[in-house]
Amino acid sequence: MTAKSNKGKRKPATKNPVRLPKIEMQLQRLSAYYEAIKDRPTPSSSTPPEHLVDQWEMLEGSDPSIQASGSFILRGRTFDGRPPLAELFSYVEAGFYPPPELLLTLLDVWRDYRAADGDMELENAFLGPPVPKAGNYAARAMKAMKDIGARIRLGSEMDKGMTKADAALMLAEEFHGSDESIRKLKPFRAPDLEPEK
Repeated sequence: MTAKSNKGKRKPATKNPVRLPKIEMQLQRLSAYYEAIKDRPTPSSSTPPEHLVDQWEMLEGSDPSIQASGSFILRGRTFDGRPPLAELFSYVEAGFYPPPELLLTLLDVWRDYRAADGDMELENAFLGPPVPKAGNYAARAMKAMKDIGARIRLGSEMDKGMTKADAALMLAEEFHGSDESIRKLKPFRAPDLEPEK
């Protein structure tokens, strides 16, 4: 019998047990930061986080486009409960400055990650652990995007007169899925354009 090598294997996390920051906990932090920002005296600038908030308010006051983007810039929450890191990149991709409570929440998560001293994976810290049979955050997000595309196309083909089964069979190859998985999706349908009688 040969002994197995432990070379390259990770030791169990015993050195510095830190709870993994779940996405729900991050969203609670985000909301708490927003409430603290609303209730603080201004200007403050005594700590780096307060300075960040003061800078945001000066920026918001001097740039009308930030106020005009109020429907896009969510304060104290994220769109659809997505992880704060994903929300940060949504702002950057759309050309918006992220609000300070989002940056402060991500700073907390970064500090938790560093305090774990190597016992926490970066993706788990910021985006949550993989979900069994669904994968990591990127896999789940990409599947959601593909499902939306498939639902739109499925509805479009059905609006043209195809049956759901025939449309699913046609779209299975395009969306790299089975016709059965596409048939399970609820199609986006064009609204009925006939006037009510």
